[in-house]
Amino acid sequence: MSEYSDDLDMISSKRNPQMPITPPHSIRSKFVVFPLTPRTGQPEAGSSRDTNEEVPKSDEVSGEMEEDDDENYSDGEEEQETFTQSEMLIGSTYDGLSTGTRESEEEAFTSEDDIYALIEPDVVRETVTTMGELTGSITDALNQYRTQFNTWEDLPSPPASAVRASTLLDQGLARFVYNLEPLKFLVHQISALSNLLADFGNFLSRSNFDPRNTVAFTQLWNGLYRLTDDLIQVEEGLRHGTTEVAELLTWTDGTLTPSLAEVKFSSKEEDHKVSEILDVHAYLCDSLGKVKSIFSIYRSSIKHISRAIESLQPSSINPTNLITFPIDETALWAKNAATFLSSASNSILVFSSISDSVQVHTLGGRTSLSNVDVRFPATRFPHAISY
Repeated sequence: MSEYSDDLDMISSKRNPQMPITPPHSIRSKFVVFPLTPRTGQPEAGSSRDTNEEVPKSDEVSGEMEEDDDENYSDGEEEQETFTQSEMLIGSTYDGLSTGTRESEEEAFTSEDDIYALIEPDVVRETVTTMGELTGSITDALNQYRTQFNTWEDLPSPPASAVRASTLLDQGLARFVYNLEPLKFLVHQISALSNLLADFGNFLSRSNFDPRNTVAFTQLWNGLYRLTDDLIQVEEGLRHGTTEVAELLTWTDGTLTPSLAEVKFSSKEEDHKVSEILDVHAYLCDSLGKVKSIFSIYRSSIKHISRAIESLQPSSINPTNLITFPIDETALWAKNAATFLSSASNSILVFSSISDSVQVHTLGGRTSLSNVDVRFPATRFPHAISY
């Protein structure tokens, strides 16, 4: 068999990279609306590789992210600011992803767009940066929540509303772990699809599609239908991923928000830390909404790539063995699509690291302490998971 066939067989043996732990980020960058690339009758100079250039396969995410620094918080009677308004300001930092930018996030691409249209490379890089910043902010907020509620529960007479909210927070931390862990397998699927598209582009660049070369047409047929199968799996994975993020947003906003508000209204006097936590919580919900939008755009892009692959399939079964699509342009598109998928895989990998951070940096609240046996000290159950 050719190198292309060997490359296809090697993809299944790739391993999922070790998941990093994402530190908090306080920097916010302007997020822009995703534009489409112009019609690709002629590829843009400088934004794509030469069609004869071999595209390397997607590498594992490199570099280890630093772990969060433990922060010390004072008790509820002191006025040291734990959450600063400047770091968690809810404003126009990510206005480009507001729900008003388009009628439906699922329609980033439609069947009317050019079949080889892709998200612009600069915007893809901005997406990865934005996902990292949102991930850092969400991680930081969850870790600080747990620390601050522990501080309140250490008071001589902890407020009952704070204890109830702390229990819900533990459930929320468990939800983040359960909902985000499956994304790690999705990262592996997208990475494998990226490698397969890169192989496909390289195969088109170096193959001789002479009508008498039946081997090349057989490999083309196998490659296209392998791509179709993998695209279906990735699209389904992104659909589930979008649903998982939406469920987190619904629970966080619908269940945890009222509980935090109860803590504020039950306080006898103004507590600045409660107000700051509510501000952070509003930003947390806003961040989850924007992450959901990014997932929806990724899924729309995958659906558009699927349409492109489907448009190539008639050539693979042409009885006259004549290619009916532009080979060089298709090869260039496949390599650019592989680069986009590699970036999307890295972006989702970073977001899924919230699960790792929660497991490493948080424990269940004081309410999860239980004297299982008088001979042993109290045991703290991580995340206070209960059914």
